[in-house]
Formats: sequence, structure tokens, C-alpha cells
Amino acid sequence: MHLPPWIPGTVLAVNAVLGAVGATPVGAALTGHRRWSSLMASQAIVGGAFVAVLCCAYVPSALSICCALAAVVLVTVGELIQSLIVSPIVNDCATAASRGRYNSLSQMAFSIGDVVTPALMTTLLARGPAATWIPMAALALVDMPGIALLAGHLPAMRRRINHPSLTEPDGL
Repeated sequence: MHLPPWIPGTVLAVNAVLGAVGATPVGAALTGHRRWSSLMASQAIVGGAFVAVLCCAYVPSALSICCALAAVVLVTVGELIQSLIVSPIVNDCATAASRGRYNSLSQMAFSIGDVVTPALMTTLLARGPAATWIPMAALALVDMPGIALLAGHLPAMRRRINHPSLTEPDGL
């Protein structure tokens, strides 16, 4: 992407700082919103981050730095939204007796992604920025109808954030 060598460290630092200080304000901003629509918004935000990374390869150097920093902010916000919603959905879908298994499976699914991602990204990055970031952005967008479909079947997804007793009618 022809970015300066200090960008990776800066991106990791920005992600860490935003992750540490951003959970409370993001949680406050999401309070009262439906879980499923917030998950859809997070996917749109992450998809936008992937487009910003793609732009880094095709714009002048100074602008590519701005795109990289915008991408890390967007990814972090998307991650924060997801992290505040996924665990409550998993816990609300489980019975008291099965909660440990549900959480274990959820964590295992994310761990599998953590293991597969480096090989997948290396393969994609070897093919160029467009071959990497366009499919990633498309996948984020394809997740959105899947989230809406799941919301139709899982009452836990229709609950409002930080108001678990409030659900939407069956018709969403």
C-alpha cells in the first residue's frame, strides 16, 4: 500500500486506545436500540473500513494515511458495537443449564476465525488490494441480510440494548 513504516504501529495503538476508552460511550450511544439493527450498522461500518483500506492503495500518500486512520477508527467502532451485543445474544438464547456450552461455542467460532484469518488474508493480499478488500467489504454487506433473517427467528436479537426485557414484536 506504500504507507509509511510507522502506520502499522500507529494503527494498533489507535485501535487499543479507542477500544479501551470507547466501550462506555459506544454502549451509552447504543442503549435502547435494537440488537439486530445495531449489528447491521456495525457490519456497514466495518464494510466502510474495508473500503477505506482499499482506497489506501489508489490515492496519494498523504490521503492514504488519512484513509488508514479512518479505517482503524471505523473497524474499532464496529468491533465495539459487536462486542457489546454478541455475548448478550448468546446468553439470552441459552438456558441456565446450557449457557456455558453456548458461550464456549461462541468463543470457539471466534477463535477459529482468529486462526484462519492470517492464512486467508495472506493469500488475498498476495493477489492485490482489490482482491482483498472488495470481497471483505462485500462479505460485511452480505452479513446484513443474514442478521435480519436471524432476528426473525431469535427473540434475543430483537431485544433492546441495555434493556433485555424489551423485545420487538415478532414482525420486527
